[in-house]
Amino acid sequence: MIRSFIAIELPESMHSSLAEEISHLRINLPEGAIRWAKPVGIHLTLKFLGNIKESKLPDIKHWMHRIALQEAPFEFAVGGLGCFPNQHRPRVLWVGVEDTTGGIMRLQSNLERALEELGFPTEKRSFHPHLTLGRLRRDADNCDVAKLLETYKINELGKVRVEEICLFQSDLRPQGAVYSKLAVEMLGRQR
Repeated sequence: MIRSFIAIELPESMHSSLAEEISHLRINLPEGAIRWAKPVGIHLTLKFLGNIKESKLPDIKHWMHRIALQEAPFEFAVGGLGCFPNQHRPRVLWVGVEDTTGGIMRLQSNLERALEELGFPTEKRSFHPHLTLGRLRRDADNCDVAKLLETYKINELGKVRVEEICLFQSDLRPQGAVYSKLAVEMLGRQR
């Protein structure tokens, strides 16, 4: 079984900007309250597939290719700080994504529909594009995080040009997840 997801990979410059924001946030929050994401591994998830059989990979790649062909390259802006499920009960800290072209939403929606035909369940929650910075530990006091969210702002960190979507394998390890690319599909281009 392969734990996998489809995502948009970020450029190194965005990883650096996110690392800087995580450093600032760490200073303002109690030590150990949040499990921080490794900046180099931050990506924009379009569809989490979970544990899949290797035999499903060719079908997934086929649909990724067909969907990628339908979408021209586009850009999105990164900025703003938020959390899930809400500011009063924060569990996940994220940086927002502004999808002015609608490209992210189209990719995600088309992947959701196509992969449902392959037996992958449709996500029950509405899709909210974001970049996860960290997750609150179960025993952490979310009041400190809620207070920080009222005052700490993340301005626009830049724009990301999207030219491809990637299928990743996620290996969970004690020191954090390690991601490996299994497939890459270019937007708007034949192989």
